[in-house]
Amino acid sequence: LAAAAAAGLPVAALQPHYNLVYRAEYEVALIPRCLRHGLSVIPYSPLAKGFLTGRYERGKKAVGARANGLKQYLSDGAWETLAVVRETARDHEVATAAVALAWLLGRPGVTAPIAGASTVAQLAEQLAATDLVLTPAERDRLDRTSAASAGTASPV
Repeated sequence: LAAAAAAGLPVAALQPHYNLVYRAEYEVALIPRCLRHGLSVIPYSPLAKGFLTGRYERGKKAVGARANGLKQYLSDGAWETLAVVRETARDHEVATAAVALAWLLGRPGVTAPIAGASTVAQLAEQLAATDLVLTPAERDRLDRTSAASAGTASPV
């Protein structure tokens, strides 16, 4: 930020890797800076390369274009987080992707996640996040469950 300012270049946004199962990098070091400098936050991989869509099953080999990239997310804690996401999705009658994105949209500094859809149906599932209102209890449960698996000492 200082180098950009010295060069007269404005910085408007940060694009961190951030989702329910990969939190520490953004939450530990970047949230205060983003908020202090008024940066928009546009996280990439908000669905953890498809893991948070619920399409993968524990104990089954992941297949598909993103299967190799999933390895970083396949911890016991991540599976526990996914179980809470699935339960919350059932309670709201939405796709798991909507819950993961709704959680992210409510995080400090987050402007909009960069989500990708391969089909119109996937897009509809993801767009449901904009209308989904998670209760404080649901947010707290998602925060606590995912904090343990995502490397944050305590939820932000």
